[in-house]
Amino acid sequence: MSTATLYRWWKSKEAVLLDAFLARVKPALAPPLEGSPLERLHQSVVRGAEWLRSKDSPVAIRLISDVQEDPRFGDSSRTFLSAARAMNLDLVQQAIAAENCPGNTDADLLIDALTGPLYFGESLDMRR
Repeated sequence: MSTATLYRWWKSKEAVLLDAFLARVKPALAPPLEGSPLERLHQSVVRGAEWLRSKDSPVAIRLISDVQEDPRFGDSSRTFLSAARAMNLDLVQQAIAAENCPGNTDADLLIDALTGPLYFGESLDMRR
């Protein structure tokens, strides 16, 4: 494939890398299909934690953090992270509707409490 063909589809080498990363990560973090909404939320968080311990994780964490600082890529990474968050928020809403969680559960706070430590823990700071 020629460079011209690559740049017809992607604006930069970083955009190619981000797209390849997202294609690799999506299947690994696909939402679970079995179980109650609360069980699927649990499985989703556990799978995310397992993935963060995988060999892909250090590169992915560095890429995500670098992309966040580059305004050209912020939309792509936010789209991916927003989709993952929306899936988990939907599971919380389903759990509330199924009365697996109290009706006054703050879905955003619950998702932040479950996933924040995974992504913002001190041990994941790859820039030191």
